[in-house]
Order: sequence, then C-alpha cells, then structure tokens
Amino acid sequence: MREEELSDVYAYPDGLAAPYVRVNGIMALDGAVAVHGVSGPLGSRSDRAVYDELRQLADVVVVGSGTVRSEQYGTVRLPPELRERRMRRCGNEAPPLAIITARADLDPLSPVFSGASAAPLVITTESAPAWRRRRLQDAGAVLLIAGQERVELSVALGSLKRRGLIKVLCEGGPRVLAQLVDEGLVDELCLTLSPHLVGGATSLLAGAAGGFRAMRLDGLLTDSGFLFARYRRA
Repeated sequence: MREEELSDVYAYPDGLAAPYVRVNGIMALDGAVAVHGVSGPLGSRSDRAVYDELRQLADVVVVGSGTVRSEQYGTVRLPPELRERRMRRCGNEAPPLAIITARADLDPLSPVFSGASAAPLVITTESAPAWRRRRLQDAGAVLLIAGQERVELSVALGSLKRRGLIKVLCEGGPRVLAQLVDEGLVDELCLTLSPHLVGGATSLLAGAAGGFRAMRLDGLLTDSGFLFARYRRA
C-alpha cells in the first residue's frame, strides 16, 4: 500500500461541522486484542503504515489513561515523510494526544509529557484531586473538564470542537470504546484483523491455555456487510 493511496482511502469526510469519531483497533482471529497485555505483537508493517496514516490525518488522538500506561505511550510522532506532508497540509508535525482520566491519575514524568510538538490534553473531571491536576499542568498538560465524577465523552468532544479539533481518532482502550458506543458517538471503525490465534480470557477460545499461533488467509467472501473468512495454519 502506498502512502498516497492510504491517504485517499482514509480521508475524513469533507465539510465536517461536528466532531467525527474514528476508532482504530486490531484484533486476533479469536477476538483477543492483546498478547501478554499489549497489542504490538498482533501488528505488521502494513498495520503500522495504516496506524501512522490515521494519526497523520487526525486533528487529535484520544486514548484512555489505562491504555497509555499498559501500552507505554509516548508523544505522537510520525515518520519523516508523513510529518512533512502534515506540515504542508495543516502547519503542525503531529496531532496532540488527548488522555481521558476521571481522576487525573497520570504520572507527570510519563513520556507523553516530554518533547511533544503539541501540548497534551488531559480530559478529566471536577472531582479529580486538585493536586493531581496542578501537577499535570506543571508538566505541560492542558486540562479540559468534562464532567463531575465521570468523564462525559459528549462534553469532551464539545471541548475538542471548541479548540478546532473535530477529526477525532480514538485508539482505546476498551472502557473508552464501550462508552463511545453506549453514547452513540462512534462514526467509523477501522479494524485490523490479525492472522493469529491467541487464546486467553478475552478470546473466543477462552478455554484455551493460550499460545501465539500464526494462521494464513485462505479465502474471503463478503455479502451484505458480512465478511466470511477462512484461515489455515501457517
């Protein structure tokens, strides 16, 4: 896949006047979304190219604090060619990261607060401890309040819109995605299906002991939005 083709395929709709929420994720054949707690082993070079392109096209990358910790997030950094293309298109190198945390429970020494081309946004609540909020502001974060006890994602999206950030890319985690779905806020899902079997508690193969096993695609049919895939052992 060439970068120009990806840019055309994943372009946001024209003329947006309200936040458009795109969700991106990866899943193994049996439904598992991580291997030993992280999603990286499920990916490939092509998956990474799509991941980078989606970030390049977004105004803001939204992610939950649990995913920031488990996936060891840093600042949003793009490959040089995408950085240059983004600079020509919108005048900045990368979209800001917006982290959802009801209790402002983030480490101010985390890599997400160091060296970012745009100040990270922390979306939190009125009830978050004041000392934690001050600590994150001192680390360079911009705080957005979106609820009293719980982050209200519709309010959060309104705050992002007021900052001119309407092309929204959400990268997880599960609780954030579930809330977006519950509130009817997901406009688009970009799903990579990884040719692996993982097992474990979150898998369709929940009774399996686990083990990371590669498969190969042997057939793919589509009808009325349904995909019918057949995989064999690699």
